[in-house]
Amino acid sequence: TDAGGKLTIAIRVLSPELATLASTNLKLRDAEDVTEIVPAAGRKVALVIANDTYQSQAFPALKTPIADAEAVAQVLRKTFGFVTRLDDGKAPLELFLTNATKAQIQQVLFDLRRRLTAEDQLLVYYAGHGESDPDLGAYWVPVDGLPKEDFTWLAADEITRELKRMNALSVLIISDSCYAGGLSRGSSADDAPAANGRDKWLVKAARLKSRQLMASGGNEPVSDSGGSGHSVFAKALLNAFSTMPEQTFTAGELFEQKVNPAVISAATGLAEGQTPGYHRIGRAGDEPGSEFIFQPAAASP
Repeated sequence: TDAGGKLTIAIRVLSPELATLASTNLKLRDAEDVTEIVPAAGRKVALVIANDTYQSQAFPALKTPIADAEAVAQVLRKTFGFVTRLDDGKAPLELFLTNATKAQIQQVLFDLRRRLTAEDQLLVYYAGHGESDPDLGAYWVPVDGLPKEDFTWLAADEITRELKRMNALSVLIISDSCYAGGLSRGSSADDAPAANGRDKWLVKAARLKSRQLMASGGNEPVSDSGGSGHSVFAKALLNAFSTMPEQTFTAGELFEQKVNPAVISAATGLAEGQTPGYHRIGRAGDEPGSEFIFQPAAASP
């Protein structure tokens, strides 16, 4: 390293006999400090799934998933510039699904895997029934799911595999269902840095591949009401979007500052209780230090 902070790396190509076949010097220096997040060149895509009416009577009808999903989708579109319909020169792909079967959910995940690019951002919101197995983990229950027949459900491992194979740079799953926390099997998200280092932290975090989960509860049942026409979790999420102190923020900040305390406070009066969670999905390719970042639509290209 020289006095100017440049690092010189000597590169030599050697033969098996250790004779020098070629050589060069690679000079590196620190990039200029960037303190502002440049809006991503890719698309902001939201897959919204709301199931409330099930074919099997073993899964009772739910009160709020569709109202929750419609309200969340509206905020994502108007405030942050997400799309819930993908028009990219191919057949339009509808991404707002109500009362979706297992095949429909699998199909849309497959289509997204083929059509998203490495510059895109994907948010997946699910509201509906969930199930859990102590050995096999958590599941989403599609409307054609059958009781005690887990092959008819959508397993967390299958969702993880799809996320790992997707090209999108950042993916966030928001799951409002029973046993949602079991979808992760990953570590908890890291704490944000001090305020004086926040801008640089956001710039770095925006460049890394993220695969993260915001869950309405742990490995437990959660409330389908209690939020004035919404679930407890959905109401907390909607309020959080409109009350964050910063225009640009991470999903982790959204959860820690607003969603988590609001859900815990509201759920104390419910018989079942509810403890939401925020996790990294390492097996899906989440990189340490990465963050899913929300930017207002005005800051988007």
